[in-house]
Amino acid sequence: MSINSVVAHFTSQHYQRVLAYVQDRLDQTITVDQLASEAGMSPSHFARVFKETLGSTPMQYVMAYRVEQAIKMIEDPARPLGDIALACGFSDQAHFTRSFKQVVGQTPRAFRAANAV
Repeated sequence: MSINSVVAHFTSQHYQRVLAYVQDRLDQTITVDQLASEAGMSPSHFARVFKETLGSTPMQYVMAYRVEQAIKMIEDPARPLGDIALACGFSDQAHFTRSFKQVVGQTPRAFRAANAV
């Protein structure tokens, strides 16, 4: 099977539905099974075509999206980092800090300080 025939199964409509699902539930736990259901696929097929199409696993994508949204929230210096962690679906501030550092290369606090206007 060529990669083009596999990629064709994960369309921009699938992507938009999955992205909307993630956006609507950013503060909640999100699983591959839930995303696959939203795309109307089995979890294994969804995970395979998602990675082949977007270059990352569904969970890597969700984590990157959570961090991306956190970066936007960090720009508000009055917003506590603990609130941002929960709003972006991290179980606690320690999980947020570990994940953020893994993606961005520095802690949320250091990022905020380095990017303060």
